[in-house]
Amino acid sequence: MSTERTVTYHYPSQSPRQGLLSIPIEKKGLCEAYILAIPLGFLGAHHFYLKRPGFGLLYFFTLGLLGFGWVIDWFRLPFLVNDANHRIHMEANPSMFPYIPRKRLDDAYILAFPFGFLGLHHYYLERYAWGVAYTLTLGFLGIGWVIDLCRMPCLVSAVNDEIKRRVQNEGYKKPLKSTCDSYILGVPLGFLGLHHFYLDRIGFGFVYLFTFGLLGVGWVIDILRMPCLVRDVNRRILRPDPRKSLCDAYVLWFPFGIIGFHHFYLNRGGWGALYFFTLGIFGIGWLIDFCRMPFIVKEVNKRIIENQYFTQVGHTEVERSVTVREEYAYPRQQHPHPYPQQPGPYQQQYPPQPGPYAQQPGNYGSVESGYPGYQQDPYQQPQVPLPNVPPSQPPPPPPSLHQSYEQMPAPPPYTELPAAGHTADEGAGATRSSTTSPSPYGFKQNLDDRQVDGEPSQPSAPPPSPPRDRKY
Repeated sequence: MSTERTVTYHYPSQSPRQGLLSIPIEKKGLCEAYILAIPLGFLGAHHFYLKRPGFGLLYFFTLGLLGFGWVIDWFRLPFLVNDANHRIHMEANPSMFPYIPRKRLDDAYILAFPFGFLGLHHYYLERYAWGVAYTLTLGFLGIGWVIDLCRMPCLVSAVNDEIKRRVQNEGYKKPLKSTCDSYILGVPLGFLGLHHFYLDRIGFGFVYLFTFGLLGVGWVIDILRMPCLVRDVNRRILRPDPRKSLCDAYVLWFPFGIIGFHHFYLNRGGWGALYFFTLGIFGIGWLIDFCRMPFIVKEVNKRIIENQYFTQVGHTEVERSVTVREEYAYPRQQHPHPYPQQPGPYQQQYPPQPGPYAQQPGNYGSVESGYPGYQQDPYQQPQVPLPNVPPSQPPPPPPSLHQSYEQMPAPPPYTELPAAGHTADEGAGATRSSTTSPSPYGFKQNLDDRQVDGEPSQPSAPPPSPPRDRKY
């Protein structure tokens, strides 16, 4: 009497699904498996006990694979029990141990012999298309069956890698093709194009199917170039490439190039139809195409790449070029701004408004009131009184950008300020020195000392400092 006990641990810091750890205690016993396998193994009783229902049903309907599988299971039963216990433990804890199913090499060999010619090992390895092909062709007339017995380890390893990539979402969009599989399809039945169907070359598959492998010529050439075909197909699976192959063009050129097969392959439908109705322009164009085939393929591939580039980014470039051409063809017109510009500092009509930090009148806020040690700059321009314009009259328009320099209004005239210590009348009679230099502000600046009434002006003495209290 078997009992089952479950030990449960809860972790409050994790989610309920991740924090629940269930460890089943009951395992499959080797003794019970042998008790079921020895008397009832030909009916698959031990496989049902080990939770392998597929093998159980197969043994039940084939009497233990005609007794071969039943006898072999007696020797490999310990490995089957260990594998079943490991699988049960992984399936019981999916949150902690993600279960990745794996195919067993011994299972594949047991299915391959003696029923491998029906494709049972391919069904087990989830290669259902190959299983159907082996069932209908009796293992490709026995040739594929014998080859599979030699390459079974490679098949199982490739299938396990594909299952792992699929479970972990690391696989490719399509599984990569095998050179050995291509040879198995191409050697016995390649004249029907089976290897091309396997390599996802549907067009070539139908061509070989209706022309018996291009009258056998293409079939023989494909046997010699099979590794190159598989490598090219895998490269296109990893990175799609719409370009045409020169080798495929030559294979189609002979012997059916006289009716334009190579032109149809190169997407030259007009030339293909012309060759079809004129038998390759009476054979002359067919012979010339043999010499110029590399140039034709190169030109077709160049056009394909250009069309692909135009499909991806062509519309954006066309819109951009049309916009640029319209700007050159129709220059922009100067439209009046809806809000005219405000007059500049020389056209200001109204006194400026005080800001948020305006100076308050007083001994320290007003410049006119003066402060100890303040001296007015003799070169400072006095404020010119602005004309009083009635508020009802609109301000004059600003000068246009296209207006010439002569038509622009002149700045206010320069007025000499009286020097410190002199009156305005004395300052009016003062003369400037002859040595002057242009100023970047548009007026001349005196470099020498100013002369007032013919004598150089003396600089004003600094104001006396207030007496300081002496400390003894």
